[in-house]
Amino acid sequence: MPETTEKKKITIPTIHNTPLLISKSGFDDMLLKARCEAEVKAFADNDDEFLSLFPAPNVIGNTAVLGVSGTISLRASWWQLFFGGTSIDVLTKHLKVLVADDSIRRIVLDVDSPGGYVDGVDVFAQAVFDAREKKEIVAMVNPMCASAAYWIASAAHEIYITSGTSITGSIGVIISHVDYSKMLEGDGVKVTEITAGKYKNIASSHKPLSKEGKEELQAQADYIYSLFVNDVAKHRNKTVDEALAMADGRIFLGRQAVDIGLADGFKTMSDLLEDNDLPDKEKTPVVSLAYLKENNPDLLASIKEEAYKDGFEKGKAEGNEAGIKAERERVSKVSSLSRKGYENIITKAITEGNTPEQAAMALWKESENRGSTANLENMKADSTQAKTEKTEDEQPSRLAGLRAGAGIRKE
Repeated sequence: MPETTEKKKITIPTIHNTPLLISKSGFDDMLLKARCEAEVKAFADNDDEFLSLFPAPNVIGNTAVLGVSGTISLRASWWQLFFGGTSIDVLTKHLKVLVADDSIRRIVLDVDSPGGYVDGVDVFAQAVFDAREKKEIVAMVNPMCASAAYWIASAAHEIYITSGTSITGSIGVIISHVDYSKMLEGDGVKVTEITAGKYKNIASSHKPLSKEGKEELQAQADYIYSLFVNDVAKHRNKTVDEALAMADGRIFLGRQAVDIGLADGFKTMSDLLEDNDLPDKEKTPVVSLAYLKENNPDLLASIKEEAYKDGFEKGKAEGNEAGIKAERERVSKVSSLSRKGYENIITKAITEGNTPEQAAMALWKESENRGSTANLENMKADSTQAKTEKTEDEQPSRLAGLRAGAGIRKE
């Protein structure tokens, strides 16, 4: 008996009653593909083997071009393999490989997609945003980047429009409810649904959509919309209000997208790849205090310690210089007060760090003690002169210099 191996069936989910991030034209195309895919029966030995059938990113020099084309879905399918489309599974696999490859400096998202399913888009967009720490990420609108595709592209460092008719935006959510009850009734089919839970199957396709069912679908759309808008604001470094201004579901053509802030300018793929003969060129990383605090606290502590040491030594040197200068000026002025027979008073004043004013007062008192009337008037004059010559900041400057020279900070 021949040996058999159980195969895994790959299917595509229904697009009805499911939130989608896609333009209207893309939705119509998606509907047609979904109907055809329902008839496709294909198998693969395992997920990894199946994913390996999809083309790898194109590498040009140190730049890798990762294609995001057609309808986006979470899981890969044979329909995508043969007829086009993109899955989050394949994109995630390729992105991980490129981020880990040290020879790749830049990753280009070559986008030509109307959007697609919600599932997995936010997770992959976050992966692209995180990859910015290691690689330069650029998104090219070539020529369509709408809805789910824009959610992903917004996570890049920069977004470029490739032509004046490129389509960008369509930030919004669409949920399509289909009521098959009349068609089934015409075919003589009646569906009876047994449910438990108030909201279980509240938007059933076997009956007209109720008010409660519509409200529930609207709540789902609003929630996904809020996630979408908040991510665009974060990725594009804008406020939520700024993001909302360009998130009303409209599409923007060419320069309109640049003017409103969805894109950063015009650039062709050829322009982008011009510097690929410079393998050593690297994007200067933006390392902030917050980044170091979160990712490398030990390095941050070392930087602070070195900065403190450098600042302390510099301050100490400057303080010593200022202190020496102030001390020379003090000694010179005290020495100028010297009188014959009073040399010991001057020497003591210099040794004890007295100011010229204090030295003059000491001379005056000594003269008075000796009863020298003639010298008394001279000492008074010298004292007055010392007071006049003293500037307002002389004493504080000298003390500050000496404190700095000794490594003492005034609290």
